[in-house]
Amino acid sequence: MKQLLLVILVCEMSFSFAQKPPTATLKSVLLEQLKTTHNKKDWFVPVNTAVEGLTAEQAMWKDSSGNHSVGQLTYHLVFWNTQSLAKLTGVKADVFSGNNEETFNNKLDKESWDNLVKKLDDVLTQLEKVVSAADD
Repeated sequence: MKQLLLVILVCEMSFSFAQKPPTATLKSVLLEQLKTTHNKKDWFVPVNTAVEGLTAEQAMWKDSSGNHSVGQLTYHLVFWNTQSLAKLTGVKADVFSGNNEETFNNKLDKESWDNLVKKLDDVLTQLEKVVSAADD
């Protein structure tokens, strides 16, 4: 009986090792990267977690060395991801002067911060849907 159980166990282990994970495609890698930067925790904090619960005041805080605030970086991410989404979907993107500094908004209040956080989640969700629906 023990021998039979051992044979079954070895066969099950062999079968599980024989199953190969699906081959990664460009689409699957891109989708995974979009999700881990959006809302799926991996080896770094996703953006939804990073901005969750921040007040507008906290989001606009800047250190003394002149780095961008979380709010400015969020605005920047919304801008560029919206541009990318427009290109992927064939929609005309907003006019852009070419000055990247314009993509870092300096003024946020509670309402505009809450709207910006929602817009970031929305645009990242839309990007994931577009990539997911695309063929390889």
